[in-house]
Amino acid sequence: MTDLLPSPSTSTALDKPNALPPAPPNAGALSAPVVKDAEAKRAALVRMKRIALAALVAAAAGFLAMHFLAPKNFWTGLIEAFCEAAMVGALADWYAVTALFRHPLGIKTPHTAIIPTRKTRLANALSNFVGQNFLTPQNVLPRLERINFAEVVGRWLETPGNVKSLRERIVGAIDGVLDGLSDARIQEFSDREILPKIKDVALAPKLSELIVGLSKEGQHEDILDEVLRGAAGVAASNRAAIEEVVRQQVPRFDLGLISSDYIVQRVTDAVMKRIDGTIEAMVSDRENPLRLKVHEQVRTFLERLDTDPSMQEKVNGLRDRLLESPALQSFAVERWQDFKAFLRRDLHAPDSTIFGFLEDRGVELGRSMLDDPAFQDAVNDKVRDAAAWAVTEHGQRIPDLIRDTIERWNPEQVSEQIELAVGKDLQYIRLNGTLVGGLVGVLLYLFTLWLG
Repeated sequence: MTDLLPSPSTSTALDKPNALPPAPPNAGALSAPVVKDAEAKRAALVRMKRIALAALVAAAAGFLAMHFLAPKNFWTGLIEAFCEAAMVGALADWYAVTALFRHPLGIKTPHTAIIPTRKTRLANALSNFVGQNFLTPQNVLPRLERINFAEVVGRWLETPGNVKSLRERIVGAIDGVLDGLSDARIQEFSDREILPKIKDVALAPKLSELIVGLSKEGQHEDILDEVLRGAAGVAASNRAAIEEVVRQQVPRFDLGLISSDYIVQRVTDAVMKRIDGTIEAMVSDRENPLRLKVHEQVRTFLERLDTDPSMQEKVNGLRDRLLESPALQSFAVERWQDFKAFLRRDLHAPDSTIFGFLEDRGVELGRSMLDDPAFQDAVNDKVRDAAAWAVTEHGQRIPDLIRDTIERWNPEQVSEQIELAVGKDLQYIRLNGTLVGGLVGVLLYLFTLWLG
């Protein structure tokens, strides 16, 4: 028995919280979750183990003293019977409690170290229990029917300051996302995911569909008007260039009252007036022959987009050259940088436009959820439908996750953590076994005396 006594520097199989040292995690294994207040629970567990061990030692000492040293009489026999049965009870319960977590005394007897060796069975039992008793439509949906989600969310949104209280979390989350999305990663993602998909699109038919769609709504007429007005503006801003072209066609002369410069000015004025008049006529009269001619040219162009392989190849070639243009890629990166800078400035500004909008809309949405019964019912129905779908389609994933996670835990660590969580209470079994065993021994002793 002396080798079972605890010492200041060593522990034994009876008093050590983790008699087997934690094994290195297996390949692909996970560390078991750490019990809250582990150190305090470890100290309490050691203390209870020592108390239980002390009770065993006291019973052993009492048995030895009564058996070898004390005179034989009724009372010493009674005490000896109590101590003997108490030792048996204490050792039996020590063995039972220890067998849950490890092999008692390191001897690999059958049906010991139950938790680490039956981890898969434990995982299956726990996952099946959760799946069958919690994550089923029959269990979840009746509870959801009793919850007015719209009212809960509406009252939270309507309460002043609630939306604003999320600001720091939202800003922190967005800052983290922006920090992770570096320019190089955005460029890499664009090159890998976006540009190849754009290049795979047959652009000519899509362009034809777009223009036809605009024409059905009559928007092509407004676009043509803007193009014509833009052409008039371009002509006006290039009067000097037009005048220079006219000058090159007029021989130089000077007859006093009339000269080549005078002729150039008059011709340029006439040209500019003709351009303005023609454009104005095309804009003001949608049946203008020149305007109709433009429409005819557009229709011809659309037909070629749909049927002419050479035109389609030209359009796709133009698309590819634009996508591969360093100028376009530089433009995209610069716009991304501008957007990030704007987003950061606004989010961190005291008078943030984004948060102002979110707060106003959040309060309005909360009031709508509270004041509009139809909207409230619609929100609740959507939430319940989503929950029913999630439980029906994916409810088994949580039990599967529980099973897979437990199976990947390191067995010895699982055993240690469970022992820390409930081991202190289990040590009372050892104390009770010592006491109850002793009382049973007393009863048996008295019964044998009564039998004579």
